[in-house]
Amino acid sequence: MLKIIYNDGSSFIGGNPQNSKWNNQPNKSIKRIEYSLLSKKIVLEGFESYNHLVEKEYLVLQGRERLAYIYLMGQIHGDTHIYKLNLKNGLIKKEIKLKGTEWKGTATTGWKEGLKDQEIYTNLTE
Repeated sequence: MLKIIYNDGSSFIGGNPQNSKWNNQPNKSIKRIEYSLLSKKIVLEGFESYNHLVEKEYLVLQGRERLAYIYLMGQIHGDTHIYKLNLKNGLIKKEIKLKGTEWKGTATTGWKEGLKDQEIYTNLTE
């Protein structure tokens, strides 16, 4: 479950992992993102911008796609902090990459504005 809290105190609840509704949220400055899945909770707060991506894989023998990874990202001071949730084994990997190189060495689109000059906060609970 994706929950976004905005600077004005309002919030947005996203959909399921197959359709998070990331692009349906209002155009407001994000204060905090909370993502709960597989008995884990990831919280990102204080970043200049935020993004959310999903990666699917195609199962050739079964002839279907399945969701494989969810990425939560926050950018600050030229770096992108990435939380990659592996849906196959439930593990979460955190990486920090230079802004513009977050997706296999290239930039991603779909960034939403956060807050400037805030202290960042990240947390992972199980």
